[in-house]
Amino acid sequence: MTVEALAHRVTADISVETVLIGHSLGCRVVLQAALERPEQTRAVVLLEGSRLSEIDPAVMLRPIADDPGAFLEDFFGQMMGDRMPTAQGRALIDRAKRIDQGVLADAMAAIMQWDRQRSRTSLAALQTTPILVLQSTTLGQDGKRRPLRPNETNAWMDAVGEECPGARLVTLAGYGHFPMIEEPAAVATPLRAFLASI
Repeated sequence: MTVEALAHRVTADISVETVLIGHSLGCRVVLQAALERPEQTRAVVLLEGSRLSEIDPAVMLRPIADDPGAFLEDFFGQMMGDRMPTAQGRALIDRAKRIDQGVLADAMAAIMQWDRQRSRTSLAALQTTPILVLQSTTLGQDGKRRPLRPNETNAWMDAVGEECPGARLVTLAGYGHFPMIEEPAAVATPLRAFLASI
């Protein structure tokens, strides 16, 4: 469950020039994959990324040790936007709650370590790669998630913009962490425009 191991699974399937699209944890995975296969990366799309290194590790890891079920109910429950169908939202939360506590804690620690050590350097290495950021939520220092307001950015978007000045940053205001489920056209429209431009 390290970012590098997951990226290797992606790069194993890349044999032609490819647009890499990642959601959430997948943003880290496709950035790592693009670093490993720059000659085959046509562009990168980052949907709902974050930098957990901005948050005190104890804020994320202590609740997992105390009560992983309650942590996952709360953490994933915050991801559900107003337009998320109830049954789909419940299924996503229930699936997350089946993750083994040890695997969850190790994965979260690995993600936070990658964010601290690799996220900015990975972005800096991809300055000439076309990048699209689609962002609908933000995480506070307390680890709580909320929808972005119109024209609002967050620390993740700012980091991408600083390291990759040519990146396109799009705020999808009013959605939860899964805008592609809540309103597919909200994601598809800027994605189509970006793909047509590269």
